Amino acid sequence: MFTVKSYSEFLSEIRSIDEALKNVRLSNIEVDRVKESITFNFICDKVIDENLQHAILGKAEKISSSVFSIVNVSVKKIS
Repeated sequence: MFTVKSYSEFLSEIRSIDEALKNVRLSNIEVDRVKESITFNFICDKVIDENLQHAILGKAEKISSSVFSIVNVSVKKIS
């Protein structure tokens, strides 16, 4: 069983990882039923390095259902 967090709780956890993520926003979530994957797409005002993306992925994996065998995150810098 998994716990669904509210949008604000999830974003608060993401933003608490690092100061660079203080303005991060979740832009959308893509679900692929065939591949059993989920992708969390974020936008941020800063370039986010691979280590921070990995930390975000860890948080996303914790809240994702076990139905998804693949969990991905994407963080794009907005101009």
